[in-house]
Amino acid sequence: MPSILCLLVVWLGVFLCLRLISSGKPTAAATLELLRAKPGAAEGAERRHAWIALMSSRLAVLDLDSRHRTLMDSRLRSAFLDLSPEDQALFLKSIETPGQREFVEGSKGWSAGRYERLLQPALADLEELKTGSTAQFEALLADSSKWKIATSGLISVLKDESLLTRFDAQPLIERIQIHSQMGR
Repeated sequence: MPSILCLLVVWLGVFLCLRLISSGKPTAAATLELLRAKPGAAEGAERRHAWIALMSSRLAVLDLDSRHRTLMDSRLRSAFLDLSPEDQALFLKSIETPGQREFVEGSKGWSAGRYERLLQPALADLEELKTGSTAQFEALLADSSKWKIATSGLISVLKDESLLTRFDAQPLIERIQIHSQMGR
C-alpha cells in the first residue's frame, strides 16, 4: 500500500509540473497580442529589433499548426507591411525554422515531380488550417514551366522573391520542408 501511495504522489507531482509548464507556454492568441505593442517607425531601431526578437521567439515555441495560423493572420501581415525593408528582412530571417536555409539550398537538385509531390500535401495541410488558403498560396506560385529548379530550388516555385512573397509563403515552405523530411 505505501508503494502505491508513493507512486500516486509521484504521478501527481509530474502531472502538476507538466500543467505548470504548459500553462506558461505562449499561445497563438498571446503571440498575436504582441502586435499591439509593435513599435512605430519613429521609435528606435533597438526597440523595433527587440520586438522582432520577441515575436520570433514566441513563434518558435508554438506548435506547427498554431505557428502557421499565426503566420497566415492578416494582422501579422499588416504589421509586416508596416516594417521597413531592413526590418522585414530581419523579421524573415528571425522566423526561419532551424535548417530552413540548408533545406532551400538542398532543394536545388530536386526534380519538378518532387516539388509537385510535396506541394499537394502541403497545400492540403494548410487548407485544413484555414479554408481558402490553397487559392491564396497558389496565387504565390509561378507557372511550373518557369521554375528554375536547378539554380534557385524551392524559391523558384514562387512568382517573385520579394520580401512580402517570402513572408506570405513561409507556412507553405515550412510544410514542404516537413513533408520532405517525412520522406515523400
